[in-house]
Amino acid sequence: MIAQLRELREEIEKASEDTNINLEEMSNQVHTKWEEIRKVWSVIVLHQELDVISVSLISMQSNIKTSEYNRALEEIDRAIFLLEDIVEKERFALRNIL
Repeated sequence: MIAQLRELREEIEKASEDTNINLEEMSNQVHTKWEEIRKVWSVIVLHQELDVISVSLISMQSNIKTSEYNRALEEIDRAIFLLEDIVEKERFALRNIL
């Protein structure tokens, strides 16, 4: 998921009006993947954290549709940060236990 977001981020950075990159399709794929992950993670992760990621990805999609790429990049960065934070918090490590 994080890798897909980073790939989408790179494509947005390359995008210009005359580029044939289908950013909307990529963002839809990311969102679909997130919905699959969310179903599994909802068992172990606080729903509030998952909701923040969902809102961020929905905002990203809207910003891509309206060609507001800078705002889309902000939302991608936010989602990546939140996903990495959850992965780190849920990782089995001695420091997470103590």
